[in-house]
Amino acid sequence: MLQIVKHLLDRRNSRSQANDELRLAVVGTPRSGNTWFRHVLAAAYGLNENGQAIAVHNPLDANWEGHRYIVQVHIPCEPKWIEHFEKHRVKILVPIRHPFDVLISILHYVSQGNETHRWLDTYGGDEGTILGLHPGHPQFLNYVRSLRAKALLDVSSNWSQVPGAIPFHYEDLVAQPVKTLKRVAKVLAVSPKIPWKEALSANTIERLRVKDGATHHWQGKPGLWKILLTQKIAEAFAETHRSLLEKQNYEGGESASSLLTEEEAYKNYQSLG
Repeated sequence: MLQIVKHLLDRRNSRSQANDELRLAVVGTPRSGNTWFRHVLAAAYGLNENGQAIAVHNPLDANWEGHRYIVQVHIPCEPKWIEHFEKHRVKILVPIRHPFDVLISILHYVSQGNETHRWLDTYGGDEGTILGLHPGHPQFLNYVRSLRAKALLDVSSNWSQVPGAIPFHYEDLVAQPVKTLKRVAKVLAVSPKIPWKEALSANTIERLRVKDGATHHWQGKPGLWKILLTQKIAEAFAETHRSLLEKQNYEGGESASSLLTEEEAYKNYQSLG
């Protein structure tokens, strides 16, 4: 009799664990809203950010054996990592952000003293050449055209094409956060433990600056590039990343203001701190 009871309890616990299973990887280009998204999901699904919701540079530094976790990582889309996620039944969430906003955010992030050398293990170089520059600087344009910039932008672009991955646009998350999060949750087939609005309120940009450090979260505003890039510079950016803009359905240099001067763009950047 005791063995039967134990067997029934084990089956119930197994079903309960299966229903509660949440194995997630947030895999995107740096500066695409990855960290904000991870924090919101952790709050909504009741995950401990000291162990269950973490960010790593190398997937092998994370524990993938549990049944409830979120791991944030920036890695190239390679067969070995796809197989790794399949093996552990991990669902892949891919944030996508306008490439111009991403590149400018990287520039500011580096200029605030943050290290980026572990992004992709410095594949294609690093960000040392753009330290202290502004978006209109010729040397920054060289970076925009570099293998390094392409490799970083390819993270979200390539992972979003993996069968079963769940891509979403950062701009949608900002404009309609609850609607976007509900869409993601519907695909995951897992309901949050607290309302999405509550999870979002607990992770405003002001609160995240305290949690992660003031330099990690900058502006978070979509389309900021339009007041920071002259039309000439924006068109040069677009020329390099035309296929990516089209693939991700983003506007390019043609949307930049023809009236914005280099001096105004520079002042706008400086005013943002």
